[in-house]
Amino acid sequence: MEKNMKVLCPECGDQEVFKIGTSFLDSKYNLLNLKSDHCIIHFIEEEKDKEKIKSIIKHGGEIANHYGYTLYYCNNCHYLYSKFSFRVGIGKEQYEAHYSCPNCHLDLVEANRNNMITYKCKNCKKDSMIYID
Repeated sequence: MEKNMKVLCPECGDQEVFKIGTSFLDSKYNLLNLKSDHCIIHFIEEEKDKEKIKSIIKHGGEIANHYGYTLYYCNNCHYLYSKFSFRVGIGKEQYEAHYSCPNCHLDLVEANRNNMITYKCKNCKKDSMIYID
């Protein structure tokens, strides 16, 4: 089930909303249908990765059960992002979604919402964002 998570900056009052989970459009049928606007290839930026996913889907690949929008974090810039997390594969051919920071291009890591991490506000640029879920 899809929900929104709010993050607030106590310094400037800016608030960001991040999508978490899945919606009714994120059915396995839609995600694996290459003709659908909700196909998983639309979440991927790298063309070589799109081709690998297309090949896996065309050969009967399946998407793992745990998928959906997840919070990702840049260890360098300290920004949060909501990205679609998934793993698709058939046999030894597997692909797991991975994303790069749009600012510094380092790999994003999945944010652990149980650990307190300082997130940077995109408005005032201070490391002061907090969850208000």
